Amino acid sequence: MIPSIAIAELIHLFERTGKREKIWEMFDKLGMYPTFSIHPLDEEVLRKIPEVELAELHDRIVVGTYLLLKADGLITKDKEIRNSGLVEVIW
Repeated sequence: MIPSIAIAELIHLFERTGKREKIWEMFDKLGMYPTFSIHPLDEEVLRKIPEVELAELHDRIVVGTYLLLKADGLITKDKEIRNSGLVEVIW
């Protein structure tokens, strides 16, 4: 599962760096791998956010999604999330 906020951040990054074509490449690649799906930012995720004590709202949404889904692990380079002890980082 990929939190929708992570996709939104990638869209923003591609736009900011002038690589808008990468947005559509990303969606095409996601479509090629049905094992990946985008998890919505819904009420269940929103209710998890207050449980996550991190500084950045986006990080709180990612970790909240992880907690909600009871995921086995999280792939992230984010140092605050990695050092928080809130998630099992697998890569």
